[in-house]
Amino acid sequence: MRSRKSLSVLVAALAACSESTAPEATGDAASPDASAAPDAAVLPDAATEGDPDAGADDAPDYDRLFPLDRVVDVEIDFDGDGWSTLLETPLEDIYVPATIVFDGITVEDVAVRLKGNSSRWQLERQGGTRYSLKVDTDEYVEGQRLLGVDKINFNNGFNDPTQLREVLASEMFANAGIPSPQMGFARITIDGELLGTYVSVEQVDRDFLRRHFADDNGDLYKPEMPDGYLEWRGPDISAYPEIGLKTNEDTSDGSALIHFLDVLNNTADDDLESELSAVLDVDRFVRFLAMLALQVYLDSLVGPGHNYYLYEDRDAGRFVVIPWDMNGSFGWFNCGMRAEELLDFPFERPTCRPYEQKVLVRRVLSVPSFLAAYEDALAELADGAFSPDWMADRVTELAAVLRPYVEEDPTRFFPPELFEGGLYDDQVIGDRTSFGLTSFVDRRATTLLEELP
Repeated sequence: MRSRKSLSVLVAALAACSESTAPEATGDAASPDASAAPDAAVLPDAATEGDPDAGADDAPDYDRLFPLDRVVDVEIDFDGDGWSTLLETPLEDIYVPATIVFDGITVEDVAVRLKGNSSRWQLERQGGTRYSLKVDTDEYVEGQRLLGVDKINFNNGFNDPTQLREVLASEMFANAGIPSPQMGFARITIDGELLGTYVSVEQVDRDFLRRHFADDNGDLYKPEMPDGYLEWRGPDISAYPEIGLKTNEDTSDGSALIHFLDVLNNTADDDLESELSAVLDVDRFVRFLAMLALQVYLDSLVGPGHNYYLYEDRDAGRFVVIPWDMNGSFGWFNCGMRAEELLDFPFERPTCRPYEQKVLVRRVLSVPSFLAAYEDALAELADGAFSPDWMADRVTELAAVLRPYVEEDPTRFFPPELFEGGLYDDQVIGDRTSFGLTSFVDRRATTLLEELP
């Protein structure tokens, strides 16, 4: 394993990290040796050790995949020099073959690649090894699954001294009634060497959609910059190359998305309330937006215009917005603002960078009834899913699970004292502030009560 840079160098680099994100490169999957691959015509039993929970036909076992009351041991053993191959080409989305042992369950011939945007190119510059990982169990063996899922992500805790931001943010969205990925804790070992403690993250895919929607057959999109601003570029779906389709790739013509964008951008103000309600789940969206504003989660739809999914819920006939990649929440991703500006981040225009560019936010909040629903959601969430009491209790519970693993973690981005301090109090890292989790929520809730009409 490549030696990592000293902690002080890496912390300084993270503190100076730009708020822009680099797009992920693409590459071809590297197939394992054909002689070693099982017969793809036979649906494999993913549990080579006979565990029935890992069978290919089982429904996902979310409790075992994403526990938050313990840390799951995950061993990844690469075929040959697979890990070295990934470290030598960290900015490419290439898969290499490996075997994964997840909580005692062995699955062979899985595909593993590195993932992430800003974390990936920062680590590439610094020579680190603590990359986020994506594991795909059926890239090489069709139908193979792990505890009922075919993909699982392991996020490295980049930019977060506590490694709790992403977990807490996602739980808050879920508690607010917004479909949000489940998460857990995992202790990752690579080729027998401890890499560190990670956050395991559910993939937003068919299994996720099946869990949250009556109809999981709709089009799922993952917008990226610049198309993630959802501005109108005409009726041809090819004009939106950065709104990536993740389901129905061979059957969808994108017409539902085009209709949604047309209504959003081109409907007259007087007709917007009725027309937009027909294509967007407004009730969910105003709650989604309220939670974004409370968390000051700016590396998202309200900032660069990414880190979210759009799902066409065909049962309801409307699109739903789903949050993603929340490690920059609770004011870490500052969008060029000072600490005091983040704490006072405006609720009435909850965006960074030009407000006019944020079409979905601007148009929804321009409708008086939608604005009133948004303000109601802010007040409700500040006393519920975002309440300081809930946050204090949950931080204490989750920190107790992670604490025994902090000292032993050989590649963590921040020293253990920043883990402890960052739970409750602001930490100065380089030239920026990492807000204490509980104190941030307490101050944001107080500001909300002062500012809401």
